[in-house]
Amino acid sequence: MARRLVPVAPGQLVGRATLATPLSCDQRPPFAICRPSFLTLPPVATTIKGLLIDPAASSLRTVPMRLLATLACGVCLCGSTLASAATITGEYLEARSCDVYTGPCFANAEMDLAGKEALMAWKVDAGSWNGVTLDGLSVAVIANSEKTMGNTGVFKMKAGKIRSVVLLDERASKEQQAALLAFVKESASEYTANVVEVRQVTMTLENDHLDGRGVFTAGDVAKIETRALAKGDCVCTNEISFSSDPAERSASLRPVFRSRVWKPCVASSPLVVQRPPKPRDGSPWASLSTLLSVLPPEDASMLRFSVVCLCCALSNVAFAAAKVSPVDKLPGGLSDKLAAAVTPAGQQLVTDDGAVCTLWLAKDVATKPDFKPSLNVKYPFQTGQLIGLLRVDKASEYTDFRGNEIAAGVYTLRYGQQPVDGNHVGTSELYDFLLASPVKVDSDPAPVKSVDALIKLSTQTTGSNHPAIFSLLPPAEGDKSPGVIHDESKEQWILSVSAAAGGKMVPMRVVVVGVSEG
Repeated sequence: MARRLVPVAPGQLVGRATLATPLSCDQRPPFAICRPSFLTLPPVATTIKGLLIDPAASSLRTVPMRLLATLACGVCLCGSTLASAATITGEYLEARSCDVYTGPCFANAEMDLAGKEALMAWKVDAGSWNGVTLDGLSVAVIANSEKTMGNTGVFKMKAGKIRSVVLLDERASKEQQAALLAFVKESASEYTANVVEVRQVTMTLENDHLDGRGVFTAGDVAKIETRALAKGDCVCTNEISFSSDPAERSASLRPVFRSRVWKPCVASSPLVVQRPPKPRDGSPWASLSTLLSVLPPEDASMLRFSVVCLCCALSNVAFAAAKVSPVDKLPGGLSDKLAAAVTPAGQQLVTDDGAVCTLWLAKDVATKPDFKPSLNVKYPFQTGQLIGLLRVDKASEYTDFRGNEIAAGVYTLRYGQQPVDGNHVGTSELYDFLLASPVKVDSDPAPVKSVDALIKLSTQTTGSNHPAIFSLLPPAEGDKSPGVIHDESKEQWILSVSAAAGGKMVPMRVVVVGVSEG
């Protein structure tokens, strides 16, 4: 049976979650998620058997899949700063489609292929919205996005256009329907900006907080059932940090799915495998779309993956002509100290579409005496020292090694090493990286001695709490310097350069285009 929660105050401990600031509708959705006390392990997504109703078929079809879910011990809708302030208590459950759980430092192979569907359900135990009592009523949102739904904090991903269907409790009066719709649009505004249908259905939502079990049903449209984590479930320490549900800044947990049943709400259902845009007659996408709709799920997934790989390969044909061209002038906007520390001779990566980025190196790069490379560290540099400058010449589609978008402009490149902690286990065997910071905030070439200060500078490039990083790969004998290397297996473009260091030259490989595989 669902438990009710009393309204919470800023800083008050709720279950295992602490609200640091008042919840405000103009800043975040007006509710907080409590972490169930029955769950002692980190959240996890595991394999389940789901039932997917195919709109083109008359029978149920069993589909093996993995899902990410959020089961709320209780939902507390706190007073907002709006004139129509309200306090609501109740239950919340969320389902997301994804095959591999993604934490702050991890990316999975299904990015842009999965994780495009979500179901969010609320059950109001007591409270009102816009002055209308909603006791005992439920509301749900079923959403579909163009791309993978991701986090807007640590690990940025843009979901693109999101279409949604809102399910309202059929017991609600006209006035209550309007209030429920207004509430859900306020609580999940990002997911309800483009509502394609509003439907009334019979809904139930029960969270068993003793067994850690949640069940949601919406007529014959959807059924979600979860269980608590078990000792045998595979988890890691990063899951708790990745949350893109409406309460993304509140603590939440994701139990494991036992089953899922849902079917389309509209002809272009947001719960059906997303197909390409409506094709012109005779276009190859028409046949592909038809084929995807009739193939078994596992075969359709393989076909989609193959098509994506083919498209990626074709899209890189033009990029294959990339070359490195010398430049003999420093970029503008540098401080006098910074300009004096960097050689004006730079190397520019150029494609058929024009310049992508330009790299300048410091005139003299200090190295550690008696340095010997290890398995993880290949470069003799000190953390925080200036290695050079990077100018992003291409204003769009340029990212760092983690996939963070980098705006056109000039950045310092300082040496840093991947932290040895639980958040970075398995992300990279090599610890050598360059951290990019805007020259307008990093104008002194002197070493940045504090790691925290170095990270803080670089986060101003990404706009998140993770620095902008570029991988340093071990140089290989025979590398042409300057030169450009294309790693086709990883789709990375690498500048091969040499830095002056006390009368010697230190060969370097800098990944300037491409993202991490981990």
